[in-house]
Amino acid sequence: MSSPVNIFYKGQREEVVLPSEWRILATGEPKPVKPLADVSGELRKALDNPVGMASLATALRGARTVTIVVDDQTRVTPCDQMLPELLSQIKAAGIGEGNIQIVMGKGTHRWPSEDEVKQKVGADIFAKYGVTVHDPDKTEDLKFMGTTSRGTRVYINRKVAEADFWIGMGTLVGHYFAGYGGGPKIVLPGVSGRETIVHNHVMAGDESAHLGNTTTNKVYLDMLETAKIARIGMKIDVILNMDNQIAQIVAGEVEAAHKVGIDKYNAIYGFQAPEMADVTVVSGYPLESELLQSCKAIVAASQVTKKGGTILVASECTSGAGPGFDELMKKRASSKTLFQWIGEGKASPTGGPVGAHVRAILEADKKIVVVTDNIKPQDLEAMELEHAPSLAEAVKSIASRVAQAGVIVLPAGSSINPY
Repeated sequence: MSSPVNIFYKGQREEVVLPSEWRILATGEPKPVKPLADVSGELRKALDNPVGMASLATALRGARTVTIVVDDQTRVTPCDQMLPELLSQIKAAGIGEGNIQIVMGKGTHRWPSEDEVKQKVGADIFAKYGVTVHDPDKTEDLKFMGTTSRGTRVYINRKVAEADFWIGMGTLVGHYFAGYGGGPKIVLPGVSGRETIVHNHVMAGDESAHLGNTTTNKVYLDMLETAKIARIGMKIDVILNMDNQIAQIVAGEVEAAHKVGIDKYNAIYGFQAPEMADVTVVSGYPLESELLQSCKAIVAASQVTKKGGTILVASECTSGAGPGFDELMKKRASSKTLFQWIGEGKASPTGGPVGAHVRAILEADKKIVVVTDNIKPQDLEAMELEHAPSLAEAVKSIASRVAQAGVIVLPAGSSINPY
């Protein structure tokens, strides 16, 4: 047997021993970075010297009402650590507490519990300001603001659309069809109406819509145009380390700040594969809550796996497959059909693109072996995915049909950006 490698499984590092006939090509792991010692101080610097625009204090001149949009409970952005300083800066600009609103941009994700909302913004801020959770289906609370050049009709939450100035907060990460998270995604899907989200997400079937691409990505460019139509005043994005601690803060005009943030993100999370792998060993970490989320690691692994190759993914899947994901995958529809179903309302804007990308991987004759305790083997098989009860059993199963292999290891697959 060859030297062991390590990946995250069930939140901890676990050893994987590979056959001696397999050759390890590379290990793609995020670089270790220390958390910021003074989050408030660094945020203050970012607000005083934002990318591509004047300081927040200058931008707020003449504004009477301000809305802050935070991302939702499916994202780990520690908004509670930044909101006190941000609110202090807004009030110092002459905006009264009664004219400041906070909205949670959940897009089409599940509805958060009150405890999850409190955790996102902090209990004291929740008690003082309250939080409006965006509902993409409540048409009376949406305002039509225009149409993008790609035909997306832009409906935005009224508390956002009608504010004199508004600020978005989120985390910059890689994204499997928008290129990167953060940036304009706080607008679309964050605070957009369902019609807006669906029209945009159908474009996820375009070949330009893939991890790491923003320059020609139709989905991303449509999101960016929507953000500008929605008059976003400033975007604040954080870059987290592997312990979900704030390592860097980037603030400014949405497009310019996102470009700067992407370079900073890739300095930590970027990975350039030396060649395509026959077998890619990947972890769903840090998105191990459900297979739906861990599929983002599968998509990342696919980018460095040969046609006809195998992806071994380990994910605890504490919540199982994810809402409706197994039912969607069990239909075994083609990737093209699944993208069509998003537009027809037969697949959700959340699960539909994930399912379509996984189907496209299978259509490229790539096999996916899932190591988990929380999804029944027969359910995975019905989705055309293989099951293994342990990492050792998964390696044994793959080795029985792949004697010689070049291997890439992605210990934290949902965080890495391979290219």
